[in-house]
Parts: sequence; C-alpha cells; structure tokens
Amino acid sequence: MKKRIQSVAILLVAGFLVGCQTVRPIDDTAPHIGVRLDPTDVRNTVEFMVDSMLMFPPVVELTANERPVLDLGLLRNNTTQMVDVRLITQNMRTRLIRSGKFRFVDRTQVGEDADFLAQAEMGFVDPDQVIQPGQQTAAQLYLFGDILEMRETVGRTVRQYYQIQLNLRDLRTGEIVWTDIQEIRREQRRRLIGS
Repeated sequence: MKKRIQSVAILLVAGFLVGCQTVRPIDDTAPHIGVRLDPTDVRNTVEFMVDSMLMFPPVVELTANERPVLDLGLLRNNTTQMVDVRLITQNMRTRLIRSGKFRFVDRTQVGEDADFLAQAEMGFVDPDQVIQPGQQTAAQLYLFGDILEMRETVGRTVRQYYQIQLNLRDLRTGEIVWTDIQEIRREQRRRLIGS
C-alpha cells in the first residue's frame, strides 16, 4: 500500500511539473497561448497596416481625387512557421477595397484570363462579345512585404519576435510611397520535464 501511495504521489508531482508552463504576451493586452502567430495577431496586423497606409499624408493625397489601381503581392514568409500568407493578403485586400480608396488588379489571375482568351480564339465565344487582349487595366501601385522572426532562448524562457513590414511602391517611378512595420513579441516559459 505504501509503494502504491508513493507511486501515485510521484505521478501527481510529475504531472504537475509537466503541466506547469507559463505563457504571457509581451506588450500586448490580449491573452495568447504559445509564441506562434494567432488569428488575433493577423486581425490586429491587417487593421494596423491598412489604417497606417490610409492615413499617411502622401497616400491621402494620392487618393484624394482618384482611385489608383493597386496590386497586392503575397507576403513573403521568412519565418520557420507555416503562416497562411494568403489569408493575411486577402484580409488586407478586402479592407483596402472596402475603404473605397483603390481599384484592384490581381496578377495571380493572369493564367485564368489567358484561358478565357484562348476559348475565344478557339471559337467557343461569340466573336462580337470577345474581349481583345491588351484592354486590362494596369496597376499603378504595388503593395508587398515580408514576415520575419527572431527567437531567443534564455534558460527556460523563449522569446519570439515577429516583424511584419509592408511597402507601397509607385510602379511608374519605382519610389516607395509608404512603408510601416508591425512588431509582435511573445514570451513563454518551457516546462521542467519534456522541454
């Protein structure tokens, strides 16, 4: 009986130590689990970046009297994580379109557009209704960026730092019209056992 009680006690202590893990965000009021990017990070980043761009005086001036044509590239994921950059990009595009400040083109659809033109050339479409090549609107501005990370481990504490940077480039002049950075920091204490 005594051995059984000792075994149970050892299991309880081991279970407690394995389960004891402290996770807390740094410079952020929302609770997060772990050091990975989460949906709250995506939402906050999209809101911050789009608002920053729309309020930047040169962009306000660019969009005051016209809606420039914008193309948005997928963010480049330079982290060790699987980050759904397509989701972040689509959320940014949606927020920018809903602002009413820009018109959009999408280079990723060029292949499908070529398929439509090929169907017309093969006679599948009424010739009077065929859209001729070279009539699509060209982008004037290009929005692109990167997600970067840095990780630091001190003892059992893991600090994860993410930086999301966006740049808006004028395609005619090649100038960067706007840029901004969103930083996200996380800290996590690793477990004593099984770390």
